[in-house]
Amino acid sequence: MAGKESTGKKVYLYTERAACSTCGREFDARVRYPRPLKRYCSRACYSSRPRKGPTHKCEHCGVGFVPVAGSRGRFCSKACCDLSRRSAAATGCEVCGVRFTYFQWLNGRPSVVKGRRKTCSPECAGKLSGEKLSKIVGPMRPAWKGGLSSNHSGTYRGPGWVGIAREVRARDGHKCMSCGMTNAAHKKWCGQQLEVHHKVPFHNFTDYRKANRKSNLETLCIPCHRKADAAVLGVQLGLAFKRAGLD
Repeated sequence: MAGKESTGKKVYLYTERAACSTCGREFDARVRYPRPLKRYCSRACYSSRPRKGPTHKCEHCGVGFVPVAGSRGRFCSKACCDLSRRSAAATGCEVCGVRFTYFQWLNGRPSVVKGRRKTCSPECAGKLSGEKLSKIVGPMRPAWKGGLSSNHSGTYRGPGWVGIAREVRARDGHKCMSCGMTNAAHKKWCGQQLEVHHKVPFHNFTDYRKANRKSNLETLCIPCHRKADAAVLGVQLGLAFKRAGLD
């Protein structure tokens, strides 16, 4: 045995003949006292050393395993950890009853979000919305237009509407107030003039004069007009759901 004393702390470095605990071959083991004697002749022997039996049980699959240093020892693999998180956050679809897990991208990685959605697919979401709408009838419905009468036929906007619409287009410079499309470009695109939009829907008024005030009107192209109508309908639909207790 050859050795020497290092300067500073009392640490003794030396080599000693030892037998490998895995293959039994003798080798010169480097020892740094007071650490124990090195027991393996190579990294391959260290990797193939006999391991202790399982000390933990996976919470997901129930298989016994030896946890990696620094881990909590709850799951035997990352796959079991992910599956356990999914099953814990799974909820039942209110339409078809299928259990599903909703993921959302947070900080560049998918993260399980619990309780954010009530349906498993867009088809089920459409059915649920239809069921809610079927319970809202008559004046409570956001698309209610006062019933089928001469004053609420869906396209009727009161006497003198054509002239009022012409004046509004001239006031807005014959262009869409949302995207800027001109009347000439609109005619070339679809063969029709720019449309005049009611900011507060016409069917929300009982008097056509109040509905057709120029402060409530603006010029829009067909695509922007559809978007504006959909936005207003969405707000009124949410209010209707709250009034009916279906939110």
